Amino acid sequence: MKKLLAVAGLSLAAVAGLSGCSVNPGAAAVVGDTTITEAEVSDLAEQAAGMVQARGQIVEALVTEAQQEQTGDVLAEEWKAFLDTHAKDMGDEERSEAYEQCSRDDKVDADSPETVRLWCEVNYVLVKNPDLREVAPAASAQDLGLEIVVSPRYKDYFGGESLLPSFVTAQERGA
Repeated sequence: MKKLLAVAGLSLAAVAGLSGCSVNPGAAAVVGDTTITEAEVSDLAEQAAGMVQARGQIVEALVTEAQQEQTGDVLAEEWKAFLDTHAKDMGDEERSEAYEQCSRDDKVDADSPETVRLWCEVNYVLVKNPDLREVAPAASAQDLGLEIVVSPRYKDYFGGESLLPSFVTAQERGA
């Protein structure tokens, strides 16, 4: 539960890459080969009663977690290779500045997860050197081709887009 709540606060890096297709009735979302069911969301919503604002936050957290599990290592390796090539002389002061620029609700620092630190460092380098955008590594699970499909029920948590056909929502209500 603690992991879920921590992940719930994270923003999805590339929501614009989400695409729609059909999905099994009863699915809240599908991330690559991971199906997040409405039953799973309901169970977590019961456990988190009073700690999360809406079921959409739970779906967002589960989608983020599934993205990380399926692509985190690949993205981290791409980001490391990019930094080794274009920022091998980055010092502690620059890293601290990168983490500060990256911090929002949660403070990013040297103790943050590696993928978070790497993401901040890559973005810092790209802001300082816009010409490197042409050779920038993949920025998200979608850039790696991971398909993410979300039920219309949760569209407000994913850029306001309805990413599944509306019949899925009707079937969910009947189930």
